[in-house]
Amino acid sequence: MSARPHYDGSPRLPPTHALCAQPPHDGRSDSLGLTPAIGLHEALTDVVLTGGGPKDVARHLADQMGGAVIFLGRDNTLLASAGVDQTLHDSGNPAWPGIRQALEGAHRTGRCMTQQDASATSHSVAVVQAGDSYLGALVWSQPASPSPADLRMLERATHIAALMILKENAVADAAERLSGELMTELLVNSPHVSAAQRARTRARGIDADALNLLVVADSTTAATIELSRQLHVYAQNHAGLAGEYLGRATMLLHAEDVDAAVADGHRAIRKQLDRDVNLIGEHVQGHDWARALATASRCLDLTLALGRTDHGATTSDYALYSLLFAPDRINELDRFISATLGPLLAYDAQRSTDLVTTAAAYFANRGSLAQTARALQVHLNTLLKRLDRIDSVLGDGWRGPEALDVQLALRMHQLRVSVGI
Repeated sequence: MSARPHYDGSPRLPPTHALCAQPPHDGRSDSLGLTPAIGLHEALTDVVLTGGGPKDVARHLADQMGGAVIFLGRDNTLLASAGVDQTLHDSGNPAWPGIRQALEGAHRTGRCMTQQDASATSHSVAVVQAGDSYLGALVWSQPASPSPADLRMLERATHIAALMILKENAVADAAERLSGELMTELLVNSPHVSAAQRARTRARGIDADALNLLVVADSTTAATIELSRQLHVYAQNHAGLAGEYLGRATMLLHAEDVDAAVADGHRAIRKQLDRDVNLIGEHVQGHDWARALATASRCLDLTLALGRTDHGATTSDYALYSLLFAPDRINELDRFISATLGPLLAYDAQRSTDLVTTAAAYFANRGSLAQTARALQVHLNTLLKRLDRIDSVLGDGWRGPEALDVQLALRMHQLRVSVGI
């Protein structure tokens, strides 16, 4: 009688030839989704290690998962797409409202969200983030409803994408710091340029001796650090240097046409920021970048005092006001204001009055007594007494039709106070 085979309770495996005869596993039918997930993870990891970018991420996702993929940046601008026309990201595309809704939900919850558009196309959105920092989003669009395994793959892809963006940011931050340090050295040592400084700038493909345009920027809605970053991006593409110096976003460039360069810089930075921004450029004489900085900075303050918040110009465009911002003309401004308004300024200082403001309001309202009184919030009789007092200090001719020098001095004085010169 033959012995019965011993059974130890372990699962029975089919013979090796049976395994080989089985058809290959379709990764998308795998209930765990391991096959495509592993392949995608390896491909995206390779992107990070080899210095790839958003285009590579979008391509690998589209190749592995099918459908169409778009990669959105921190401000939800399109960074890359694969398997789709870029118009999918346009606000006029019928699919975009659903994508935006899914994007808002994913941003709020931190989980992948899916919306269907009118054509029954599913749009799945997963945010790319590191901690509390929002870095962008991945949008996957395809005709079928996504499986849980698909959504897990998309979410895991955002982890690799976050690592890629953090790596890019670290490289960019290092380059930005170096650019700012080189620019600071040139400004501090101006107008002298050492051989070491020339060597360091030359190593970055920049000719220090050719940097003939200094640009300063300001915005009522964007932080200085954000402005400096955008100036750095622009400077990188134009063989220049940029950074923050003495609290001001500053850039050094070479320009054949200074006016055209400032206008182009304003357009580019305005587009990237999508906010109002003022750019003022000053042509650099020799290597005197420090003097150019002082002139451009004062002129920039002047433009803000004049109510201009979104334009690009050079200091030559404000030549009429050069007494206010040109360092070598400050004494001329002092003499002009003193000769024209000196007695009135002295009267105000001695008696704690403000007749200068009254005179300025009178001209600002084109000599209308009623409008001037309303602007100053005083009774008409009070205004008449103040005007008579000004007459006694400056003489009757101060408000005559030919008193242009008084009007100009008053305006210069007001701007000077606003700018803080």
